[in-house]
Amino acid sequence: LALRDSLDQARVVAKLEAAAEHLTANWHPRLGVVGFSLGAACAVALAQEIEIEATVLYYGFDELDPARWHGPLLGHFAANDDAPEPAEAKGFTDAVLAAGEEAEMHLYDGVGHGFANQDRPDSFDAASAELAYRRTCDFLRHHLA
Repeated sequence: LALRDSLDQARVVAKLEAAAEHLTANWHPRLGVVGFSLGAACAVALAQEIEIEATVLYYGFDELDPARWHGPLLGHFAANDDAPEPAEAKGFTDAVLAAGEEAEMHLYDGVGHGFANQDRPDSFDAASAELAYRRTCDFLRHHLA
């Protein structure tokens, strides 16, 4: 929590924008972003600043201005999570849909925050992580290929 609270998100997003500009100018014109937990909040902020062809969030997001959202969204959320709670995740996804963007949400039963993080044995769930990974790869392949 201390790291999250001390994060200068505007600075992080500015660096992400610079990286995105470099990547799209020098490597591939289409951009996808994947964020986990706190990184998901940064991905949400970025998707409201620049055109992104695919955004994937794992158990996290941040404030949303649906009118500023760019591109398709895939969200992976844990049923046993309080940050964000499943209802909040659904509300976020529904707001992106209402703004006219493609949005898909998957809720993983029986798991908590960090279910795809192998470094957190207390919350890691191999089956859910594998399913989320396959869905993420399919989503990115579809939108970025």
